[in-house]
Amino acid sequence: MDKALIIILTLFVGLSSELVAAQETPINPFGTAVELMPQGQPDTVSVAAVGPYGKIGVPVIVWNNTSEVIDYPQMLTTVRDGEGRLIAAHDTILTPTQLLPGQWAFDRVPLWNDLPQAPADASYSFEVYATDNDAAQYDGYPDDPPTVTRLQVVSAEVAGAQIIGRAMNTLSESITVGATVKAMCFNSVGAAIELFGGSSEVITPIQPGQEFPFSLEIEGACDRFLVTVSHLKGYP
Repeated sequence: MDKALIIILTLFVGLSSELVAAQETPINPFGTAVELMPQGQPDTVSVAAVGPYGKIGVPVIVWNNTSEVIDYPQMLTTVRDGEGRLIAAHDTILTPTQLLPGQWAFDRVPLWNDLPQAPADASYSFEVYATDNDAAQYDGYPDDPPTVTRLQVVSAEVAGAQIIGRAMNTLSESITVGATVKAMCFNSVGAAIELFGGSSEVITPIQPGQEFPFSLEIEGACDRFLVTVSHLKGYP
């Protein structure tokens, strides 16, 4: 981020010693941009911007380098100008819904409504925290609370205006609904330039350990990329 100060903060709220992660082994994003991503500091939750402020907002990488599971993680981003005045803030829901030790995620902070163009001397602060999974916001959902669980991407590549690949069902149950695919594209110098998301239809139930194809439409250049495939359960 040009001329921007990135402040890394860590805050845990509502961590439970009784949490049992759906997957004991963390599954991380796949793609040709993995080696470009900062890994953060040990024993902390590290947040780093991986591109300039632009039309996708602030692209970020979030690393859980602690020994704790972060349940239903969210990230509060605040932006201040060169004189320390607060000029924008946004709360972002991160996925998967359990961020395991050693697991990392990518996302964007969509600030364009409150901050169409960030000043060159802006500073950004990030706070990652766990939320109460019994919160009222999940009332009425088919499963309370809903979950987003990351699946293992086996292969992926850019093919024209798509990212195509194969993923594996790493759950202990079959998948009967479409998988959610998310990808971040980077330019030739490794700066994030766009984020894409969508669903990939599952024709038949995918059994545990079985592979299945996925695809995601993209636009514009995508010299390098990160991609995740997730299973959503309990969302209306």
